[in-house]
Amino acid sequence: TRTSSEDDRKVALKPIDELRDTVHNRFMSAQSELKTVEAPISSRIKEIEDNEKKRKEDEALAKEKKVEERRNELIKKGMVFDEVSGYYVIKAPELGISETSIGIVDIRTMSDDLYNNFLQMIEDKSAKITAEKERVAEIAKKEQEKKEAAEKAEREEFEKQKANMERLQKEMKEKEDAIKAQQDKLDADK
Repeated sequence: TRTSSEDDRKVALKPIDELRDTVHNRFMSAQSELKTVEAPISSRIKEIEDNEKKRKEDEALAKEKKVEERRNELIKKGMVFDEVSGYYVIKAPELGISETSIGIVDIRTMSDDLYNNFLQMIEDKSAKITAEKERVAEIAKKEQEKKEAAEKAEREEFEKQKANMERLQKEMKEKEDAIKAQQDKLDADK
């Protein structure tokens, strides 16, 4: 009974096993056909993903380049990096011009319009600082010229007085010599 039931089981499962083998073979055949269809699609997907990755990298590089260009432009316009605060600043407190500063995060995130407005403000402030420095230098130059002119006038007056004193001393010596000569003549006449 045990062996005959085993044979019955094999006979009963034979159509199922054949069906399973047929399905498996068709699946494998379909799978290989799909792989041939899928291969160009997969390579195209990889190409698209690579292009997207490259585009993102290019965008990141372009953003960093833009930030670097902005930084260099601000430095060119007169801003300096303050290591204590970590900001780029432009100021001239000795001339009464207040500080304007900006951080690297702001430079990076600022819209183009806002950045252009900020850059114009920096250009104006830089021009104002330059003009104020020139004005202060001109005042200092005029004061120096005035001081030099006063010193020159004082030297000329001193030289004039010295020449006058030497002339008076010479006249006194001549008078003394004349008096001495008269005295010598009187002494000789006596």
